[in-house]
Amino acid sequence: MTTHKNIGALFALELFIGCNRIPPSVARMLYFALVDCHLIHAADIAPDVSPQLLAKFTDLQKRCLRRILLISKHSDIAPLYTETGVMPIAPRRVLLALRYLNYLVNLPHENYSSIALQQSEVLRNRNLPSWLADLNVSLRNASHGTLFLPPLRAINPVEISRLSSALQKHVWSHLYNGIKSNRRLYLIHDRLEPLPDGSYKHIASKLCHYLVQVALPDHRRCLSNLLFGFSAFRSLSLHGVSENARSCRVCNDHRETPEHALLQYPLS
Repeated sequence: MTTHKNIGALFALELFIGCNRIPPSVARMLYFALVDCHLIHAADIAPDVSPQLLAKFTDLQKRCLRRILLISKHSDIAPLYTETGVMPIAPRRVLLALRYLNYLVNLPHENYSSIALQQSEVLRNRNLPSWLADLNVSLRNASHGTLFLPPLRAINPVEISRLSSALQKHVWSHLYNGIKSNRRLYLIHDRLEPLPDGSYKHIASKLCHYLVQVALPDHRRCLSNLLFGFSAFRSLSLHGVSENARSCRVCNDHRETPEHALLQYPLS
């Protein structure tokens, strides 16, 4: 695991990444180039079995993504990943470990690494600590108990590919369901992304188009906070003003909502 000294350096780095002058697309590239490499360090040889240690990586990743999106530290977690196209660090580390497992199972049986893998399975069958046992724990945790590592005799490239695909599908589905069940995030429910050919399609996770097309940081901050449920409209409800009582402060003819403010306000 990354040392506390490195963690401190990463916190300084994520503050730099969150600078308002850096466009989200560039900040995202800096994140993958300078931060993600530390978060995935040793993921292939040291599967995560301690939620407390993994939480340090998760907290740092969330801080970086919130800086990129210019949103509050109290924002909901699921949109951090779906809006930026960045996978949560826990399943990402598991996917790297599965990729290493795919390498190991393709080695000749007389190879030392292959022999070590077979001995790891022996220890696992005896309920003793081993690399395969740790990988199984991390896989089950990342998939919320829906996936598990089969016995070594049943592990092959096809099975590993199936597990990797199933884990990715589960992660994005879990995040999407979290957004769908959150009333505050209704503006991004079932949102469609524009495609180069002019059509629109629901995409589970990517760097959303508004983060690229809105150039001014202040405008992007306002839009992000609106989509994440942090706006003046929410503050009205916190002060006891019901939705039906929120008449528009400009036209007085419509209930004041984010949609009305953005699309229906009179121009004059």
